[in-house]
Amino acid sequence: MEEIKRKILIKLNKMHKWGDTHTTDIRHLSKGMPISVTASKQGQKALDKAIKELNNGGWILTKKSVGSLHVYLNPRYSKEILDFIGDQLDI
Repeated sequence: MEEIKRKILIKLNKMHKWGDTHTTDIRHLSKGMPISVTASKQGQKALDKAIKELNNGGWILTKKSVGSLHVYLNPRYSKEILDFIGDQLDI
């Protein structure tokens, strides 16, 4: 679960999705995930749970945009997020 969260946060950070003016469709978070996550129901449930936990913790936020749900990194938690993804920033 922690690795899925880390991959989500790294992806959003690499895409510079900080703040609500820089969002991405929530469906795009599964792109680039390992096949073990995206190809099974269990993996998809783990991805959904990771997104929910990150949202509940305030690290990612959601908003309706262009008729779908979009996500972005919460700038208020930038230090915690960057500490969590740590040395994997350049991956």
